[in-house]
Amino acid sequence: MKLSWIVATHKPEVLAENLLATMPPLVDLADMGDELIIMHGRSSITRAYDHGQKLARGKVCCYIQHDVQILDFPRLRQSLLDSTVGAGMVGIIGGIAPTMPWLIHATQWYGSVRDPRVPTGQHPSTGDWGPGRGPLVLDGLLLATRQEVAWDTDWPGWHGYDHDACKQMIARGLDNVCVAGGKDMVVHNTKTGFGITSTPAFIESVNYYQAKWGSP
Repeated sequence: MKLSWIVATHKPEVLAENLLATMPPLVDLADMGDELIIMHGRSSITRAYDHGQKLARGKVCCYIQHDVQILDFPRLRQSLLDSTVGAGMVGIIGGIAPTMPWLIHATQWYGSVRDPRVPTGQHPSTGDWGPGRGPLVLDGLLLATRQEVAWDTDWPGWHGYDHDACKQMIARGLDNVCVAGGKDMVVHNTKTGFGITSTPAFIESVNYYQAKWGSP
């Protein structure tokens, strides 16, 4: 078993229209040594991922959001298999951000992704900032690793868990890696607006992260 694709969903129609519609059929995944683990209706994304990790048999676990569309599966798969060797977390977009949320506080951006909310090049997330390695925080739309992740099942809701997972790897002395060419491999077909950082659910996650890690 090479790669376990783990996805949490509370909206099966979103999963069907995006990730499932753009991944190879299950029989083809099995032929290449992969598996797909779908966690339905969990109370938080960390609880879903924690359970999914316990079921996974792959050398690499890829935690991927249900509203992601994959444009080039062979390239993405090989990139994750290669980049996770000796690394902490691997993703396709992120930055160096000492505080949460990274989207606002990043001092350096890495990677790229297609995002239908804004025209290409008119927001940092739709630029192409090239690959990176080091104390990066990677966006939770896709996180892959060969490491055991201590998914915090007390984490509130569906935001900020990517900061926590990446911080764990940094604390272990492992580099997080942002691969090149994300915008050619993945679309984040999200309906969530950029203004989510002002919502109570997001603020709750920020407060939890700061209390846990002592972040300013």
